[in-house]
Amino acid sequence: GCGAGAAYDMDDNTGEPALYYRVNTLVQTLSHNGGLAPLAATALLASEGANVVPGAQIFRDGTDAGEVDLLGWRGETLFAGEAKMSASQMAAADHDKDVSKSVLVGADDHLAVCLEPIPKETCDALQSACDRAAINLVVLDSPELLLARQPSPKPTT
Repeated sequence: GCGAGAAYDMDDNTGEPALYYRVNTLVQTLSHNGGLAPLAATALLASEGANVVPGAQIFRDGTDAGEVDLLGWRGETLFAGEAKMSASQMAAADHDKDVSKSVLVGADDHLAVCLEPIPKETCDALQSACDRAAINLVVLDSPELLLARQPSPKPTT
């Protein structure tokens, strides 16, 4: 935001200040740059006890190998993956490359994150890429990210 001072409007019925919600420039920039998908995944994973680094740059032997939208761990499980605002951005031509970056960092799980439902055909193609690379696929799409997910049951002894 600009930080400029402003006067409040007054609600005619109550005499209280009338406040209007407006997205600030930080949130607006985050949205325009596709940051809501990794942010939503980070919030969900953190609520489940995971540690998450959004937007991690990967280097191999001192050479830039690209980036992953999410890198993190929960317990002894390392995960990495890509986050998209729209399912149409999950191009089949990118699946092997995206999965290979998860493998490069030693991840156990490859995350496919999207704010929309990921179509079955796309999930099947992602699963095939993960199978070829011998890594688990974890899909976090709108049903997982935008609705309250029930916690996994804890094992009883």
